[in-house]
Amino acid sequence: MSQFAAHLLRLAKGFAVDRARIDAAATRVAGAGLLAGTPIEFMAALLGAPISIVAAGPPPKSYPLVRALIEVGFALQEEVFLVGATDSGTEELSRAAGWPVGTVQRLLGWNALRMHFAYDENRPLPRATIVVSDADRLSPAAGEQLARGARGGSRLIFMVDGAAGGARLLPEIEQAASLRLVLPHSTNRLP
Repeated sequence: MSQFAAHLLRLAKGFAVDRARIDAAATRVAGAGLLAGTPIEFMAALLGAPISIVAAGPPPKSYPLVRALIEVGFALQEEVFLVGATDSGTEELSRAAGWPVGTVQRLLGWNALRMHFAYDENRPLPRATIVVSDADRLSPAAGEQLARGARGGSRLIFMVDGAAGGARLLPEIEQAASLRLVLPHSTNRLP
């Protein structure tokens, strides 16, 4: 088993679900009209899994779901980190989501002078929901470092395009994902 897979399994083991709390938060956000057409059941299933893959379509199509995830995260009073797999598109996603977006490297505090990350398995990020946009472009090194830096009990949501031949995710993510979803009202499918 690779180190990457081992870190993903560590995250999944530390995950606990309070389904009633998630359902209540999603219902409050839906009542305020902020789920952007995303069914409550879909949102509750997504937040009830430690590692998820969502075929959400190309970036503009996925923005309403990203915004809904942020709103439900607020309602749950949890940290939400939104990262792009690469620099391209993070500024546009930030504007659309109304939330700061960085890369995996920025989230984990990459220090180029010292050649190391500030966050890793010995000093993890706070427990959070981490949404990775454009995850089908995530490099193996960035994926492994994200899994190392995430605190046990965090949830990782990998948003993939799913169009044009299907998403190509890193094998460790595919194997560890406890939930694979297709964005409602989408013709995109995971391979």
